[in-house]
Amino acid sequence: MRSRRADQLYAAAHDAGVFFSADSGATWVPASTGLTDLRVRALAVSSSVVFAGTEGGGFFVSSDHGANWEPRSNGLTDLRIQAIAPSAVAVFAGTAAGGAFRTTDQGVTWTANSSGLVATPVWSLAARSGAVFAGTAGAGPCRSIDGGRTWTVANQGLAGEELHVNTIAAIDGRLYLGTLSPGGVFVSLDNGDSWTPAGLGLEGQLVNVFATSGYVFAGTEDAGIFRSDDHGATWTPSNTGLTHTSVHALTASGGTVLAGTSGGGVFRSADGGASWTPIGNGLPGSDVRGLAEMQGVLLAGTGGNGVFRSIDQGASWQPVRNGITDFDVHTLVVDGANVYVATDGGVFRTRDLGASWSLFSAGLPSAIVTSLAAGDADLFAATPGLGVWRRAR
Repeated sequence: MRSRRADQLYAAAHDAGVFFSADSGATWVPASTGLTDLRVRALAVSSSVVFAGTEGGGFFVSSDHGANWEPRSNGLTDLRIQAIAPSAVAVFAGTAAGGAFRTTDQGVTWTANSSGLVATPVWSLAARSGAVFAGTAGAGPCRSIDGGRTWTVANQGLAGEELHVNTIAAIDGRLYLGTLSPGGVFVSLDNGDSWTPAGLGLEGQLVNVFATSGYVFAGTEDAGIFRSDDHGATWTPSNTGLTHTSVHALTASGGTVLAGTSGGGVFRSADGGASWTPIGNGLPGSDVRGLAEMQGVLLAGTGGNGVFRSIDQGASWQPVRNGITDFDVHTLVVDGANVYVATDGGVFRTRDLGASWSLFSAGLPSAIVTSLAAGDADLFAATPGLGVWRRAR
């Protein structure tokens, strides 16, 4: 972690506290006096103040380069700090199971910043019928009916590993849930009030993403794509022509389905998933994590190489990264005339099909954004350690 001065560095060592370097890392000295828990899991610097989050001792502050630390955890209901994100007006802390907290006085007092969102990180988001759903790691899906201001747990029918949500999607009046339980796909017909198993044929598979084009498709981590003709009751493999079977992105338009893979780029099916054709020419690295189609233009978000665009149905791709400052993309979302991209450096928006992008992270702490969902009036962003954030579109 670098301070405002380029030659000053801070490092957290596993179970050994904090170290400080005043010469760009040439030499290091211990800087842990006052830290009652040396298992430091998060560090952040704001102006001349250093913040440290520990595995069980809470939050600490130092104003003398780590020479001395002061505990400041008043109001934190979970002392296992996983992430720290300073902003211009506040400091945010994400905890292991207590959600996100906010302080405006450098940790003297803390207030909950994710009311009712009982577990973070949040890995996926979906919006439908005036409600927003957050897939958490440990509490299952949580639901908000007031634009994300408050949340309630909506996990009836789920238990154990089924409470670790990998993906959630709203499709054709139903909610689909992919969990860390092998083959753990569930469907809700009552807006998340209850969940029933829907993974027959998906045994042993980890589902990353859902999409629909007459059928429902599920992209898995190891076994490619599966198709359901009966709203998720049963699934069959749909992999003919698919040479890479780690699928992280799916999108459908009309009768065409596009699949983004890890290592193989983009594949297209024009026959309901019966066969797939590669269309990844010009995609370096080919780790595709997000796909969007708009006005005949295809956009692909990649891990480490930013966003690419195709104007010829995938025959060729060109980079469109003007304005994007972080190229590690997690997902793409289309909303009207806008496309939003979630990255390790926040959210970016384009209004001209990717020709130019602008940062869309005002009010969002400096944090990784793992998922996006467009609600009735707001855009929702999920973070791995700081809960869910909302901004008017």
